[in-house]
Amino acid sequence: MGMALDTIDANDLMEWTMKELGGVKNRATDTAPAKYISPATANRKMNALRRLLTNAFDRKIVSENPGAKLEKEDEGSGIALWLKPDEERRLRAALNARGARHRKHWLRINADPRCNEVFDAEATFTDFVKPAVLFALNTGLRRNASVVAKFDGCRFDMLRHLPEWDAMPDR
Repeated sequence: MGMALDTIDANDLMEWTMKELGGVKNRATDTAPAKYISPATANRKMNALRRLLTNAFDRKIVSENPGAKLEKEDEGSGIALWLKPDEERRLRAALNARGARHRKHWLRINADPRCNEVFDAEATFTDFVKPAVLFALNTGLRRNASVVAKFDGCRFDMLRHLPEWDAMPDR
């Protein structure tokens, strides 16, 4: 801000907040769009500034605290994450690459004459990670809900909406 503490008023703080909300956190590149400062980030910065002004007021450096009257910016009800198509492709490619590494390791173990065939070379999945990630990706369930899900409660004809789990807590 570049101002003396005793000259800051509520209007200055509001202008600063609006300028912050219009700010760019990461500039656009060829592969990603610009990322703007979120209301939560602006609120965190404003809380630090409020604390500074409250401390100055308590120590009688300023005669009033302009930050005490300001309300926080609305941060929304939560963060909704949706994978972009390229992110989903990269995730699936990473899962396939991980499975290929495991399968290669399996073949090396199975080829060892000291071992009988330990792993099934024809298995669809090499471990639990890929099915768990694909299940969560295809159902839209959060981690906790997908961990407690029972397959007899799944409606595979409605993969994107499972009403039985709509009331599942977030944690």
